[in-house]
Amino acid sequence: MKRETPDSGYLKHYYGYGYEEIAKICKVPAGTVKSRLNSGLKRLREELSNERR
Repeated sequence: MKRETPDSGYLKHYYGYGYEEIAKICKVPAGTVKSRLNSGLKRLREELSNERR
């Protein structure tokens, strides 16, 4: 996984930050944060799905 994905994921899901807050911390647009999180979750689902086979 890319480095920014876990960082954004921790901020969102572990610490409870919102997209705008994460965007300010990471100095990127909120849309980028949403995209990174969605991409990371998609990859995680795919990896977990492959492990079950």
